[in-house]
Amino acid sequence: RTTVPDEDAKRIVKDCHGHVHVLSNYSAREVVFDTENSFSLLDPVPNIQFINAVQKCVANVDSELFFNDVNPIVSFFYKIKDKKNKPVRYVTYDKEARDRYLNQMVHEEKTKGDLNRLASTDGDANRELLLDNIFKPIYAPMFAQQDTAVLFNFPEMRIEFYNKSGHCIYKVNIQDFSQYHTFEIKYDEVAHKYYLYQRKNRSDKYFLTEINIYTGKFLKSYKLEKPFLHCLQVYDNDIYYIVREKQSWDDTAYLYKQKM
Repeated sequence: RTTVPDEDAKRIVKDCHGHVHVLSNYSAREVVFDTENSFSLLDPVPNIQFINAVQKCVANVDSELFFNDVNPIVSFFYKIKDKKNKPVRYVTYDKEARDRYLNQMVHEEKTKGDLNRLASTDGDANRELLLDNIFKPIYAPMFAQQDTAVLFNFPEMRIEFYNKSGHCIYKVNIQDFSQYHTFEIKYDEVAHKYYLYQRKNRSDKYFLTEINIYTGKFLKSYKLEKPFLHCLQVYDNDIYYIVREKQSWDDTAYLYKQKM
């Protein structure tokens, strides 16, 4: 058993080279696996140094690195060549994407009079106020798959494929789905499958739905067996997550494996 001295470990991060890091509120430590059953931690580095040097790298394609700078309205993907940033892709909410998102929000919240009033076409100021208050931050994750970088461009509802030079070689539309609840893409690095992880229908029920990245269509959906789950991962066609049986006061948790 190894502990992080004088710090509270918050999460574990795997970088684009496959190295594992333990992050706390103040620092990051790389995990070194000494044997199959033991590991040690390197000396800590400040969080800001880790973010700037490691965390911005999102994909390693044939030793060519893709980086990402993101803020709530823009996600900027780039490569570094001759010590300069070479743009690959800007992802943002254009007018069409903003309107699509707004219409979906209105549909989901149609029973709330205030939202309907703000979303009406009577007055651009009200419409912009609504967008500024409810728009979710940009979510456009990128993954390395063999010799290709796969970008899930959700603002434009497309999956885009980039070669190691940063050129888009293929793109396909994503099948429409409700983005009212928070969602994530989970990648099974062994089986090379992608899944949409989301909560559905205003309940505490969570689902994992496979997506075909070459057609953009959704395949089989799996209902997760346990509530109050955290840190979900998919590995070799099995689902793993942390479960807390009593969410309110009991911090006892365990790792749960669910077969597909």
